[in-house]
Amino acid sequence: MAGLCMGCLPLAVETRFYSYIPYKERVCRLCNWGEVDDQAHFIAICPHFNDVRFKLFNHCYSITDTLYQLPLQDKIKIILCDYDSHMVYLLASLYSCRQNIIYS
Repeated sequence: MAGLCMGCLPLAVETRFYSYIPYKERVCRLCNWGEVDDQAHFIAICPHFNDVRFKLFNHCYSITDTLYQLPLQDKIKIILCDYDSHMVYLLASLYSCRQNIIYS
């Protein structure tokens, strides 16, 4: 959870920063959609995590009914700032799923 909030997970937006790769070229290697692999892509977009994401967003919607109306970046801020233990569990599951794909 701290890694997501602090921007220090091994997402391309962070890891390719140190190789001086331009921001727009730090794309997700898992889905090949050509989108920057940042926190928003990881949590809300990359299709490899749809099952866990569905559970995460259903939980978020049960906490606040206004989440549906918010832009993506605001949803991510709420997920990263206003979390409970179940949300932490789901985010950890999301990260674990990512690690299993990358290192399998």
